[in-house]
This record gives sequence, structure tokens and C-alpha cells, in this order.
Amino acid sequence: MNELQLYEDIELRKPVSLFTADRHEVGTILHRDYYLYNSSKDWPIGNISFENKDPDLSIDYSKTIGPNGLNKVSIDFKPPINRREKLQENIIINGVLLIG
Repeated sequence: MNELQLYEDIELRKPVSLFTADRHEVGTILHRDYYLYNSSKDWPIGNISFENKDPDLSIDYSKTIGPNGLNKVSIDFKPPINRREKLQENIIINGVLLIG
């Protein structure tokens, strides 16, 4: 969906397209906050979802965002003791433009 973009910063200067963590201690949680922006000036977006294939990554977010709206997205990466690969997850965001 072209109207949705994720950013590292609340000022919307640093777009994000990949969740990464090159070095992180296994068994601990890496927490990061991001910002999801709806560039549509007139319409909200609903049924928002993130495609996530990494079982050690959890994403907390609102399922709806208003026109020209900004919502916080929180991610937690908690690699188990036996994990040996770094986090590298493409960000794919889905949603439905709510017209009317």
C-alpha cells in the first residue's frame, strides 16, 4: 500500500524497509519504536497488518490510522539461546483504504 510508510523517527526523515539487528545478545529483548505514517490526506486506512516470518520478532501496532495520521509501532526481538542468525526481516505492510 503506497500510502503507508514506516519511519525510524517521529520527524519522518528516516524511512525504514528492513528490521535488522546485527549484534544482539541471545536470550535478551531488543526493543525499538518506529512510526507509521498514512500519507493520504482524506482517507483512513484499516485492517493494517505487517507480514512477519521471523518467530522471534513481535510487532505491536494499531490496526487503523487516520488520514495524514502517525501511529507508533513497537517491535521486540527476543532471540532464543540457540539462535545463530541475525535479524533481517523485510518490512511488508498491508492495509485497506477506507473511503466513505
